[in-house]
Amino acid sequence: MHSSTISRPRATAVGAVLAVLTLVAALFGNIAAADAVEPRDDREYSAGVELSDAARAELQSDIDSILRKHPGGQQISVNEVAWEDGDVVLTLPLPGQRTASALAAAGTRDCPYLHTCLYDDIDWGYPRLALYSCEYIEDLGDYGFDNITTSYHNNQSGNAATRVWDYDEGPGLWTSFAPSSSSYVGATKTDRASAVDPC
Repeated sequence: MHSSTISRPRATAVGAVLAVLTLVAALFGNIAAADAVEPRDDREYSAGVELSDAARAELQSDIDSILRKHPGGQQISVNEVAWEDGDVVLTLPLPGQRTASALAAAGTRDCPYLHTCLYDDIDWGYPRLALYSCEYIEDLGDYGFDNITTSYHNNQSGNAATRVWDYDEGPGLWTSFAPSSSSYVGATKTDRASAVDPC
């Protein structure tokens, strides 16, 4: 009788501790889930393109390389990586395309509304880096976009200004006011952008 009298409170205490730990784990799990960027439907980004297994594998290899070289990113679709809770999104062209969709006409600016976008190629050719937050970015290399911008599309509102520099606190390259775009920033400015103040 003596041993059973002692063990019962201990069992109750252990159960209470386990219950608390379970509650804490669930709480942190919910926080992590809330912070995660919602994955997107691949069909939206491969519209008009039937990706072969080889093409999909090639694209995934490119995504994996970006994630290795630029920590903190999260793949959110077949050809997109997001950082900063989705405020920075890099979109790769689909195999054989200059954009993320075969339905998008070549040379079409397509920055999402309220974003400002930088493009690797002339005429808004991908890869594309879409920026939503007004947080200053001192090194575009953190997102694999250092010294490769050739065109831009400022699709923000309220005449918001995007300022681009050669490097952090270096010479200014251009300032754009929403809504505006350039299919080619010019020979003296292309492939030089390293820092940006989105708005």
